[in-house]
Amino acid sequence: MRSGIDAPSGIMDLMFINLFKYNQKNNYQLFNLGMAPFSNVGKSKFSFVNEKVVNLIYKYGDAFYNFKGLRLYKEKYVNHWSSKYFVYRKNNSLIFTMLQLLSVVNKKRK
Repeated sequence: MRSGIDAPSGIMDLMFINLFKYNQKNNYQLFNLGMAPFSNVGKSKFSFVNEKVVNLIYKYGDAFYNFKGLRLYKEKYVNHWSSKYFVYRKNNSLIFTMLQLLSVVNKKRK
């Protein structure tokens, strides 16, 4: 979800609340807010060095993409998280793969 700088404060919350109400009224049981990418990468003591670097980017890389902020925002509404896995080739750099993903996420829309 994207919003412009002119968007009123709280507009995303208003949209979500109205979507929740609509879905509840129509007897939906679940609402999927999507993923919180990289939020658990590199936390294990068994993590590889690349994964630990990705964890640092997750925590402190707001200049690239605010992954941590996205997770914090979604936590207002989420009461259950499901694990999803990001797959990359063994011989490829996880950091390079992450940068490729960032270029897709941050691509300017027409």
